[in-house]
Amino acid sequence: GEAVWVRADPTRLQQMIDNLVENAVKYGARHVTLHAAKDGEFGVLTIADDGQGIAPALMRRLFQPFVQGEQPLERPQ
Repeated sequence: GEAVWVRADPTRLQQMIDNLVENAVKYGARHVTLHAAKDGEFGVLTIADDGQGIAPALMRRLFQPFVQGEQPLERPQ
């Protein structure tokens, strides 16, 4: 496909992608897919997995520092 260029802090971008992929695997995903595309003048990164997912109520706060969902006692560490 067409090259997608973004203006971003490369360290933070890599940290964000690593965190999303690591959490997907940590919480049960067996398959993780990353897709980069161009949408007009913007780059769009889509990350999808087959894990347990994120509670809808948590989605709007997802990228705030130190935000975590409910932690059930049986959750693997």
